[in-house]
Amino acid sequence: MKVGVLVSGRGTNLGALLAAEAAGALAPATIAVVISNRPGAPALDRAAAAGKPAVTIDHKAFADRAGFERALLAELARHDVEAVVLAGFMRVLTAAFIERFPLRIVNTHPALCPAFPGVDAPAQALAHGAKVTGVTVHFVDSGVDTGPIIAQRAVAIRADDDAAALHHRIQAEEHRLLPAVVQALPGGSRSPAGWSPSRREGQVPTNSYELIVLGDATAGLVCAALCARRGMRTLVLTDEARPDRYPLGPLKLPTALAVLPGRGAGAAARVVRELGLDHALKRKVREARITAQVVGPDARIDLLADAAGQAKELVRELPDHAERALAAWDQAAEVARAGDALLTGDDAFPGVGFFERRDAVKQAARASEAAAAWWQALAESPPLAALTALPAVVGGAALAPPPLAMARALELWRAGAPELRGDGTGLRELLREKLTAAGGELRGGVAAELVSGWTKLNAVKLDTGEELGAGQVVSALPVADLVPLFGKKPPKRLVELAGGAALAGWSYAINLVIDAAAVPEGMAPVVLGVVDPAAPLDGDNAFAIHAAEPDDQGRVILNVTALIPRGASDEPPDLAALAAFRARLLARVEEIVPFAHQHLIVMHSPYDGIAPVVPGGRGGYDPPRGGPAPLPPRWQGNLEGGGGLAGVPYATGVKHLTLASPQVLPALGLDGELAVGWHAARIACGVAGKKRDYLRDEVVST
Repeated sequence: MKVGVLVSGRGTNLGALLAAEAAGALAPATIAVVISNRPGAPALDRAAAAGKPAVTIDHKAFADRAGFERALLAELARHDVEAVVLAGFMRVLTAAFIERFPLRIVNTHPALCPAFPGVDAPAQALAHGAKVTGVTVHFVDSGVDTGPIIAQRAVAIRADDDAAALHHRIQAEEHRLLPAVVQALPGGSRSPAGWSPSRREGQVPTNSYELIVLGDATAGLVCAALCARRGMRTLVLTDEARPDRYPLGPLKLPTALAVLPGRGAGAAARVVRELGLDHALKRKVREARITAQVVGPDARIDLLADAAGQAKELVRELPDHAERALAAWDQAAEVARAGDALLTGDDAFPGVGFFERRDAVKQAARASEAAAAWWQALAESPPLAALTALPAVVGGAALAPPPLAMARALELWRAGAPELRGDGTGLRELLREKLTAAGGELRGGVAAELVSGWTKLNAVKLDTGEELGAGQVVSALPVADLVPLFGKKPPKRLVELAGGAALAGWSYAINLVIDAAAVPEGMAPVVLGVVDPAAPLDGDNAFAIHAAEPDDQGRVILNVTALIPRGASDEPPDLAALAAFRARLLARVEEIVPFAHQHLIVMHSPYDGIAPVVPGGRGGYDPPRGGPAPLPPRWQGNLEGGGGLAGVPYATGVKHLTLASPQVLPALGLDGELAVGWHAARIACGVAGKKRDYLRDEVVST
């Protein structure tokens, strides 16, 4: 098939096509002619160097667009062109021209259409705080970047991206994707819906997937990355309503604590190993001698892995409770190991199937009994108990976690909880990169319906009307969000699970951007604090402060998080209640960082609707569009037989629909989400393995 390429500038896409043709990777397509509307365009030199006809048809030489397009069509006809590729062609084609090549004019756009059409798409993606963008290859219609999508490749947006750096990475994907599409062009003989380009790159999407993950919570991303690595055709529909970070003027501010408790140990270990994240994580980790402290009335304790050093801390800061503290914190390691069989074994927890469930219930009961005995001794000393619980509560965002969760969190935080660079997206950014590198896709989209046939799911219909074939679905969304996707008669078991998922409360966060001089000497990057050890560890009584690295202008972002317990209903607090809560929480921050307000540059929360506070009225910090974000919910571990750790099971009662949301293991924070993602991948690979051998040792072994 003969292809004509229209250009206007440097011709980098043309260069990718010429290189592919020279390597034999464009056949049966061949480039018959290259035409530029700009005299002297560098793309013409590329074409001539490759021995291709290089023709200039200057649009300024014609009285109207119709005359220019007639000349284009004549030149294309002279070379018997059957399909046209727009490779940086900066002219809009009329309907009359497009009708001469129905579904045979291909263009690229540096975004995941229909998002960010028109010019400066990478800059648009950054301005909107998007987590992922990419490149789209589409057929041309009479609109601007609105034609039927042929193929897309996702590109994760990094914390330090500017428009130029992001565009450079998008172009790299564009140069791989466009030749693969051109190679498989059917010459217009089939519609886009029935067209499937070459899988030589292993990356070119069609509209059917072996696995679709709804939502991009951490567990969903882990599951997707593992499954894509094992060869499953995987799509993640991202949740743009809950970004990891958001733009505020020139800043990108986090919405949650951005640390990795345990430095990749615990449930993270095998995820890190199988996805090859070791070196990437080391690059993102902010090293510090002390990564975290627990703080209470008259006590500030560095969390240390070294037993002797930790003992000195406890004796110095808790002299009246030193003996009890030493014994309890030493024993915490043994208690935490009792949970390893649950979270890092071959079987899923909570169990899937009768025998797995039976064994998991027994293991959870034994581990919970040992943890309860450990906690009973601690509870006799409220100051010690509160400080011990802080890593699980405010570090792991778990309201009223069980003793086993507290012992496990304490051990992980003592091993180190370093900051992951990336404004809250460090680990998740890496997971997205591993997913796309393995051929998986990320796409902004909202499921409107889950389509069933022959007793199992077989498709996901989007709110745009597009239907995506699905071999199976893993949901990283709350169970209640799935119920309406089944229409008027949702499955009974799914409705029961949604009703049984118990809301514990919500997370709240506020960011203070301050001068680095205001950070107290000796303050760790993360401080977990409690005001009254005898009171519940929620509201403004318990909080976390994460002080990020100073930037090149000497600014430090203090991300302050706390948990708001559920009240009499499941409705989150209104904006007035949030404003009052914010004021109380800021008073707590002043006790830890006394000079924060004197050195404040800007203060803002994504959740309470209050405008950015900018001392002196300096401008340039407009709040994000769309109003305050919804408060992230936190859930209880109330599943029967789940040891207080589990909230809902993986199985939904719907064939080929698996849960992998924060509701599954809500008491375990990030450790729990990583375990859930691993086990959900094991389940998904098991389903796919009935037809193909996805169930490999690398995925399911410990």
